[in-house]
Amino acid sequence: MTRISVDQEVIASILNKYSSVVDDVDGELASFPGVTDGGAASAKIGVIAENAMQVGTLATVVEHALCDVTTEVVAALLSDDEDAADVFAGLDGYGAL
Repeated sequence: MTRISVDQEVIASILNKYSSVVDDVDGELASFPGVTDGGAASAKIGVIAENAMQVGTLATVVEHALCDVTTEVVAALLSDDEDAADVFAGLDGYGAL
């Protein structure tokens, strides 16, 4: 079996920085105006803005979930979970994280 080396503190630090960026995006989405006044195009502008906010919010939820899953995988690897280690060892290009 290939030996996989993971530094949990480094991974946590990277994920915390990444989560901070995602939180900033989420905060900006929350401040996005809900009502627009664009004359004849206002209905379409509102729909476009609402769709953009929904997609952005979904992206932040997915990114937070990705960080949570990564944290769990690292914890499993560091607890000598042989199944998790075997999965990573079998992936092309993942010799050392």
